[in-house]
Amino acid sequence: MDNLWPNFKAAEDIITPKEILEKQGQFLLESTDGIVYGIVEEVPKHSTPTGMADAFVYKFSIKSKFLEGYSYVLLYISHDITIYPITTKLDAKIVKELQISGLMKSVNSEKEFLGLLSKMFSTDRVQVVVGSLMKLSK
Repeated sequence: MDNLWPNFKAAEDIITPKEILEKQGQFLLESTDGIVYGIVEEVPKHSTPTGMADAFVYKFSIKSKFLEGYSYVLLYISHDITIYPITTKLDAKIVKELQISGLMKSVNSEKEFLGLLSKMFSTDRVQVVVGSLMKLSK
């Protein structure tokens, strides 16, 4: 019998949302002189936020190396096996500041996700939270 499967290759040109967030978490650590960092954690099915029923669900939180008991969740992301589109659930205060309607937002591409993150990270809310974590860590 012949092998009917084609030759497969991984989608090397796609950077997953999880990889993007992990890298941004490292950049945050560098930007805050090693004090504040971002962490990506898989969300167990029983803890998945309402409206996020996809196979892969993660939360992105920021933490301080010196306040390990505290974390601030910036957003949740979810996607199915095809990776994009993703669904994001943003912090309510960030949503208000960005004037987005609703906490949930569908993001159709890596470029769109990077744009959303850039806007989020530049909000007053994120600036205040990161600054507060840095101050409380001294």
